[in-house]
Amino acid sequence: MSIDSSVLSMLRPDGSKAEARVEWEWVKFGECRVALDCGGRFFEGKRADYFDAKEEAHLPFEGDGYRLLFYVASPFLCRESSLCS
Repeated sequence: MSIDSSVLSMLRPDGSKAEARVEWEWVKFGECRVALDCGGRFFEGKRADYFDAKEEAHLPFEGDGYRLLFYVASPFLCRESSLCS
């Protein structure tokens, strides 16, 4: 399976923004892997779909007050079929 990636903004607890690298791939039928890398911190989630895997990967950041600036209909998610079909 191919790995797709994008860079999104993440809001730090102090209100400043940081870049977060987001990678995702379909590991096998019914399993998506999402990895978030921001400021040297890396967490990964594996779930049945992209949105659940992203949430799992983001939870450790969120617990420390970080917020991923993310819109469900972002063009990088809906291009060519992979996640919005």
